[in-house]
Amino acid sequence: MILRKIVAIVMLGSFLGGCNLLELPVYALFGQSYKKVKAEYTGLKGKKVAIIIAMGPLINYDYPDARLNVALAVGDLIKKNVDDVTLIDQNQIENYQNRYLDWLSMPMSELGTHFKADRVLYIDLYEYTMHDESSVNLLRGRLNGSLYIYDMESRQQDRAVYNGDVKTQYPKDHPEPLSEKALHKIRFNSIVLFADGVAKKFYNHEIKL
Repeated sequence: MILRKIVAIVMLGSFLGGCNLLELPVYALFGQSYKKVKAEYTGLKGKKVAIIIAMGPLINYDYPDARLNVALAVGDLIKKNVDDVTLIDQNQIENYQNRYLDWLSMPMSELGTHFKADRVLYIDLYEYTMHDESSVNLLRGRLNGSLYIYDMESRQQDRAVYNGDVKTQYPKDHPEPLSEKALHKIRFNSIVLFADGVAKKFYNHEIKL
């Protein structure tokens, strides 16, 4: 019955000479809808932003490239979706973190001033793993982090003006058997999924219902 209705709609559209419904996506025919989601923080627009990621020593040891890869992915999506934002060179920040191992104890105002940033996006990446909890022979990416924004143009530079959380898991439904190919795929998609969750905190977007 539903199929007959869809065919009838398509035929009617062709007779009327209007929009070709055959070219419309499936969700348009079935009435799939979207929900508008407002940005949780809009203060990155037009600002120079430093993305600084903190990870525990065990994560750093197991995944030495994670901090830079996550930061680059987050920065890329923010740059694409937030107007007029300027990002501090991520390699410069990474080199600073590797050179000054006591950077974690520095006030945020000192870090922000050093990089000449208007805002600092600080991500406490407290979980980063590509292995499933049930077995080391199964792969499932989990990235969990707390987000903080510090305003270097305010009088209280060391007090966060925004905080939020992003928790992601990939694949969502089930882990995958361990293999080199699966590891590369899961690592890439896990980082992109987390970065997408972070970036969407800072611009208006839509989600499928």
